[in-house]
This record gives sequence, C-alpha cells and structure tokens, in this order.
Amino acid sequence: RPTLAVEDLSFETYFNDLFLPANVYHERLANPFAGDVEPHQMVTVNAGENLFVWLTRIGAPISKDAPKVLRLLVSAFVEQYSKLPLLRKVIFDTFLEQGTVTVTPVGPVLLDGINGPQSYRITQLIGQNPLLFLRLHQNTQVPAGQTAPINMEFKVSDDALVEALGMNTLFATPAGTDPTLRETFATQRTQSFTEMAQYVASQTIPHVKSALLRSANLMAAQLSASELGKLCAEGPYQPTKLAISPFAAGAKSWDSSWNVAEALPVEGSCIVPGSARVCGVYLADRTSTATFVFCDEYGGVMGTLRWMSCNATTPDGLQTHRRQCVQFLTAVRKYHPNVIAVSMCGERSTALFRILEDVVRDYVWPDLNVNLPVVWTPAASGTVYRHSSTAD
Repeated sequence: RPTLAVEDLSFETYFNDLFLPANVYHERLANPFAGDVEPHQMVTVNAGENLFVWLTRIGAPISKDAPKVLRLLVSAFVEQYSKLPLLRKVIFDTFLEQGTVTVTPVGPVLLDGINGPQSYRITQLIGQNPLLFLRLHQNTQVPAGQTAPINMEFKVSDDALVEALGMNTLFATPAGTDPTLRETFATQRTQSFTEMAQYVASQTIPHVKSALLRSANLMAAQLSASELGKLCAEGPYQPTKLAISPFAAGAKSWDSSWNVAEALPVEGSCIVPGSARVCGVYLADRTSTATFVFCDEYGGVMGTLRWMSCNATTPDGLQTHRRQCVQFLTAVRKYHPNVIAVSMCGERSTALFRILEDVVRDYVWPDLNVNLPVVWTPAASGTVYRHSSTAD
C-alpha cells in the first residue's frame, strides 16, 4: 500500500508538505468558512527550490528519482483522500448538479429523435424529463450476449470536481516563495486532485445511476398519478360490477392475463348472468388467524370471518375445526361466493389452502351441491387488505 510505503520511508513530513494531512483536509472541507485558514507551510522546501529539484533532493537518500518519489506521494494521496466520506459525498453531489449523460446509438434505436450522440444535463433529466431517462435506461437493459442499442456515459468536468473539493482555497504555499516556483507545486496538486477525483468519480457512477432511477421513478409515478387523476376527474362515470374471469379446470392459480375480479360497466358488458362474488382469504406470515372477506359484485364488503389455526388431531382442536367449518358453511350460504381466492403469503397459507379444499369437499359440496373453486391470488391482494380500513 502506498501509505505504508510512505511511512516505512519516513516520508510523512514530505507528504504533508505537498498535501494536507487527510484529517486536516477533511476538517477544512467540512468547515471552509470557520475562521482564517492558516497557510499551508512547506517546511522542507528551500527558498528558490522548484518541485522536481525538491523531489530529487528528498529521493536521493533512498536512490529514487523525482518521478518515482512523486508517484509514491501521489498514490498515497489518492489512497488516503479517496476514503474520506465527506469528499465522496461532495463528488456525488457535484455529479448530480453539474454532470451530464451522453447517449450514443450503437444499433437500431428504439427512441425517436436519437440519430447521433446527444448530451443531457443530469439536472434536466431529473427535473424536467424523468420519463426520458427511464426510457434511455430501459434501452441499456438487454439479456446477456446481446448488444444494447445505446450507450450511456456519465461525465463531470475535472474543473468542477477540483473546485468543489476546495483545492484552490484550502491550500497555500508560503508567500516568500518565488511565484514561478509556487506554480510548480500548485500545478502538481491540481493534477493529483484531478487524478483522485476521477478515481472516486468512476466509483460514484453506479450510485449516481441509482439516485437518478429513484428520482425518475418517483417523478414518473407522480406524473402518472396526476394524469390518472385528471382522467378520473373528467368522467363520465358509470356504475361498474365485478366480473370473475374463467380459469382452467383443476388449475390452482389464475392465468397471468386474468384477474380474480375486474370492474366492468354494468350495462352492455360481458358479465355472465348472476352474481360475481369473491371470498378473499389472507393469512399473514407468523400469525395464526386468517381473515375471510366476502365481496359482492360491486366490490363492497358483505361480511368477514376469522379462521384460527388449530391442531385437528387433538379433541379440542378437532372441535374448534368443526365449529369453524360450520361457520364457514353458514357464510357461504349467506353470501354465495363464486370463488375462494387465497393470498400467497408463506408456508402457512399453503396449509390453509389444503384445509379449505377439504372443507369445500366435506361441507360445501354435500350441503349445497356446489363445487366452489379454491385458487391462489397474488400476495399483493392480501397486503392491500391488511392496510385497509376494513382490516382495522
């Protein structure tokens, strides 16, 4: 490691002359206006000595020429400064505020208007056109082995990074040094800061992409909600009714193109005669009580029922199970559901699914001569119910 090499050679003083100690720089970066900044005194630099003369002199005892000594000091600088949390945050913020995204087509482009390289300010993509960034990002996501139709390159200028890191304000050489000689040290610091900033910026790009995606998705959702609200406000309105989609005989889950229920106009729709009612069953993981909700064809809650998990192999458990079966049968007689939809929420829901199949076979079918289907429904249905006012 470069830092260990500097310590082994007792070059810490030389390092602190060319660069501020990392902890001192971090403190000054955090409080740039906290009083007057002391000039950075270069105690090992002789009057009239330029950078490479100084490097040659300090490298002579260890038989290292100026370029090798400089490379060692710069490598230690990059290693130490690039680990500072505040510095990394400054580069991340600078990327978002002043960075750009360059889009270059490399194949058949799916987006209109992109016929050659185009650059977008990151602030523009976040604040003005988040949907464009989502479309651009989508075109970079292709299966392995395929070539994306576009390349997205994230850039930020070196000058912006160096300025944001305070290189020109947090460092100063003694006033007595010749201006021409001071320039050699300042130039090397600028080059070192640029190298370090480029290194950190390359590691920051994935975080910038993630921040862009989060912001773009949030703004896209807000725009979509606003547009949906506008459409809903415009009307016209008409009564709707739940329609249960058909499913294959013996299937335990709904086809991806079907829903347990969907809203359709009451008049002139394809709703089959009769009711279209659902018994939704939700059993949260790590709980022992399931909730049954009976919904009518208009989406209204007709009634609810609690089902407690019990061990039917014991006398008390068997009695509880039979009592719950009778209560369920009574609810089925009253509300006439067309399907029982069990939310997929862990292993307990699998056991409950089998129990309900047995209850339908042993209680509902003999009493009502109805083969009431039991099917799976996505867990999101149960999650929505759990946070609803009805659940409360």
